[in-house]
Amino acid sequence: MSETSEQVESDALNSVSFEQIIKDESILDSVQALGFSAPTDVQAKTIPMALEGGDLIIQAQTGSGKTLAFGIPLLSRLNQESPKSDTTFGLIIAPTRELAVQVKDALRQISGDIEPACLIGGADINAQKKALKKDQRVVVGTPGRILDLIRQRALNLSKCRYFTLDEADEMLSMGFIEDIRTILSSLPDRRQGLFVSATITGRVEMLARSFLNKPGQILIGDFNTDIPDIEHLYCEVGGELMAKPHALCDLIETMRPRSAIIFCNTKSDTNLVEAVLRRRGFDARRINSDLTQSKRERIMKKIRAQDLQFLVATDIAARGIDIEQIDLVINYNIHDQTETYIHRTGRTGRAGRSGRAVSLIGPRDHGAFHYLRKVVDFDFKKLPLPEDDEVADARVSHLYELVRLSRIDTTARDILVAKKLIQELGAIETPTEELADLVAKLSRFAVEHFIATEEKALDEELDSTDDESPKKERGKRKDRERTPSRDREEREENGGDRESKPQRTREAPKEEIRLYIGLGTSHGLTKESFLDLAASHANIEEGQLRKLTIREHYGFVDLFQPDASSLLEEFKGVQLKGQELTIEKAAELSDRRRRDSRGRSGSRSDSRRGGERSRGRGNDNRGSSSRRGSRRRQDS
Repeated sequence: MSETSEQVESDALNSVSFEQIIKDESILDSVQALGFSAPTDVQAKTIPMALEGGDLIIQAQTGSGKTLAFGIPLLSRLNQESPKSDTTFGLIIAPTRELAVQVKDALRQISGDIEPACLIGGADINAQKKALKKDQRVVVGTPGRILDLIRQRALNLSKCRYFTLDEADEMLSMGFIEDIRTILSSLPDRRQGLFVSATITGRVEMLARSFLNKPGQILIGDFNTDIPDIEHLYCEVGGELMAKPHALCDLIETMRPRSAIIFCNTKSDTNLVEAVLRRRGFDARRINSDLTQSKRERIMKKIRAQDLQFLVATDIAARGIDIEQIDLVINYNIHDQTETYIHRTGRTGRAGRSGRAVSLIGPRDHGAFHYLRKVVDFDFKKLPLPEDDEVADARVSHLYELVRLSRIDTTARDILVAKKLIQELGAIETPTEELADLVAKLSRFAVEHFIATEEKALDEELDSTDDESPKKERGKRKDRERTPSRDREEREENGGDRESKPQRTREAPKEEIRLYIGLGTSHGLTKESFLDLAASHANIEEGQLRKLTIREHYGFVDLFQPDASSLLEEFKGVQLKGQELTIEKAAELSDRRRRDSRGRSGSRSDSRRGGERSRGRGNDNRGSSSRRGSRRRQDS
């Protein structure tokens, strides 16, 4: 198609109104009530063709309005044919939980009395069965859970008349092709099907033609030519262990984005990046498959409401999640699939806004980045890493901003503290009022921020303890029992995360060990500093710890073998601020029952004998080890 004909077609699409393409008045009223004034290109082309009843293959960029494009025809047909509530009329399959929830919410907004049943992993399957019994006319879900419920005969697709495979390319890249074949094979011969994707690859087209009847094609843009207003930048970083995290923090501090998504290839990298950003004072949260569905939803709600500045994510967040205000995307790692880079950077530069995408290129990223530059027609510009002066200037500006926005009220005592600090540290006997006021506000802010941080950490620790109560742990173990599609559901939970392992043989249970830490907060030890030491000396990350508690004078850490042995061995001679950081094996897991890696507890008699031994040592007040034993009992 020539450039002139493309422009004519685009102008024609822009002149189309919802009144012209939506014949169902109730749906039209709902769409207009939501504030949609005119259809997007993909909606203007898809809705009329889908209402004619034919099968379609649809290619359109993420954020172009694809959900309404396939949702409005489904709801229009549903209202017209009025199936019974115990019959599944429409099925929408999505690759990830987040996208499935988003599609369900969008359909509910325009469907009137229809409550789509959402079938996703990580949620209560019994509640989903109840939802299907109540109304299963429209079902939205992920492949593993849908297949589970089909096999349990809770979901019957024999009368389904309309299906959509959303983000089809992502579905295939995550290894769901066999699940998709099985699900679609259970549909009746007479049905309408839509394959929707940001990129139509050869695999997508091959699968589509296996299950669609003479499909029409709707192509809105091309991921190589239909380029949003995004500036593509890259920074070369060293190969040292902390080179990337430090470069990331420096870039964020100097670029000062209002909001950003940092994409990582693995879950362990999201854990590291979140920890480093938060230690540098940035408001960051990670989202990956280790989080429960409710926690993921809370985090996504916060960033949509602009209550969260930085989201650290695996590619589970790259598909179909609409966050319009993101103005910076950072690729912490370069993905080996070109399409993934397109989808990641497509989170910015939306709705007519400009955006920026920065990629951190370490020694391991050179191959993937070289291939990316050959395949896509982007103008990549090299961005030098910030110099120390730039970072210092940015930090000073940040401090001024903190003081200004926090509106800190100082007292006479705060001013006196500030003057003493200036006199002792700066040798200025009579500081100006402006300098004393600024230092007073900064010191007051530091103290209040520390108190708030400690309070929040305590709340999170209590929440975590409550989440892992024995009753909930038993429920988790029951839920983790293998089903024929458990491995598929794990892929949905991991969102295609490359760290996930589709199939594992059952491992022998590992013993959980409690270690005593000889220093506490009064010695300058915090959870963050302990995690730094564990990572640098024993190569143990936060995710390997079962529980970490730091008290005023001592602490405890629970972890499995051989991590416990590694920590004991590698921490010999480690010092913190001139004091030896003693790590030794605690006598028992105190008054709670010892758990193995499968969550099973030891016998009650063993627990009692361990408690008696602990009490026996606790009554001996002659040695320091007995005093530590007493403190360990109090902590437990």
